[in-house]
Amino acid sequence: MARPLRVRRDYPSEEPLISSESPSHEYRTGPDGPKGHWFYGHLAELRDDILGFFSRCERDYGGLVRLRLYHEPFYLVCDPDLIQRILVTDHRKFVKPTGLQVVKPMFGEGLLTSDGDLWRKQRDLMQPSFHRECIRRYASIAVESTEKLLASFAANQERDIHVDMSGLTLDIVARSLFGADVTAGRAVIAAGADGVQAFFNSWRQRYLPPLPEWLPLPALRRLKRTVRELDAMIDLLVSSRQASRERSDDLLSMLLHSRYSDGSPMSRRQLRDELVTLFLAGHDTTASSLSWAWYLLSQHDVVFATLCAELDRVLGGARVTLDDLPKLSYLDRVFKEVLRLYPSAYNIGRVAKESCEVGGHHIARGRNLIMCQWAVQRSARHYQDPEAFRPERWDPNAVKKPAKFAYFPFGGGPRNCIGAQFATMEAKLILATLAQRWRLELASGRKIAVDPALTLRPLGGLPMIVRRREPVLRKGPPPSSGGGARSHVAASNV
Repeated sequence: MARPLRVRRDYPSEEPLISSESPSHEYRTGPDGPKGHWFYGHLAELRDDILGFFSRCERDYGGLVRLRLYHEPFYLVCDPDLIQRILVTDHRKFVKPTGLQVVKPMFGEGLLTSDGDLWRKQRDLMQPSFHRECIRRYASIAVESTEKLLASFAANQERDIHVDMSGLTLDIVARSLFGADVTAGRAVIAAGADGVQAFFNSWRQRYLPPLPEWLPLPALRRLKRTVRELDAMIDLLVSSRQASRERSDDLLSMLLHSRYSDGSPMSRRQLRDELVTLFLAGHDTTASSLSWAWYLLSQHDVVFATLCAELDRVLGGARVTLDDLPKLSYLDRVFKEVLRLYPSAYNIGRVAKESCEVGGHHIARGRNLIMCQWAVQRSARHYQDPEAFRPERWDPNAVKKPAKFAYFPFGGGPRNCIGAQFATMEAKLILATLAQRWRLELASGRKIAVDPALTLRPLGGLPMIVRRREPVLRKGPPPSSGGGARSHVAASNV
């Protein structure tokens, strides 16, 4: 279990809030690394505190760290230049990691887990569904769904905000994907998301090779049952759409009418795999990002006040639209900083397809390489006071930018997240809509811990008190955010 987050109260007010100089990001060439157990290697560290362990490796051993699971070596890659080489320059030399094969019983050969020619074929077919004109259609759905959720809020009420955000993003992705309300099937979808997270966590406790699906293990039986229920619901939605012969603007219609270069349609099984991937991964990652955003804003009064001032000035109480987002520059910085501290996908793995060189060192064919956003994006090599929540880092006029791949919450290269633009738009519209009317306070006495499963969730939920907020009457440009009574968050497992 991850250790609870601690909120530091000893932040020195005289320390400059903005630095014009980037920290030094010199890395030793490696590969070196901590000594592991003679048999298990570094299994215990990965099982008990993967985030803290990777952060310590980045701090102590540099840009390429040699580690071991049982008798198999693998590498933690922390140097942004090496990350860029793996994800972009030499991406054809690498394939998806062993860990993702574990969740194939749920995701099949969707974009998350597929590789090679199949992945390229699917990516090319699906990319047009995420162009800006399509995103615009989804934006109104995001705002309408958020307003529907807010209608259930009551002042001074305690709510599990992670549950709220999960339900909200599920509603948005369902309406965007299927053009349908899936309230009746929400329990099935939630069980699917929770089931795959639990199954991945169970595997991570041992880091064994992917298990054959025919083994009569309880965890595999539960996952198979969840997959059957989810498949039945999706099959019903797809069959209903095909029977109606209607063409709508949702993503399902686009995929049903899309054709490969040879004129053939996507197979029913492949369609199922892509829909499950978009459904589960799409709603769960955004829900986690939003939960961490509300947590951080609840701990930083000045940042929240600055955000509210911008919302009131730009929107004037009106409903937020996609066209408003370019004017909400502070909102953009807030969300970027949330993703820096709490990237939903907190590491990216690759396997060497062939023997190759990384950072001047030989990497044998079949070796796993892990690039950990949590460790790199919280590194003192790239950020001043790296564990502090400071949206002003992203003011282009105030700071130097970190190295390109010192910030990569959506990955990079050809396999960057296909839904990154959709998720960013959705999250910012939700944040703006809710913050116009409410502020959220962490429930008294609650300790919040990080759960590094398949995505980075708050362990056990996020209990918060809902408070009405008064408009912030402010003219002129928004003030620079800064200290205040609650201006610095540190994670004890870093």
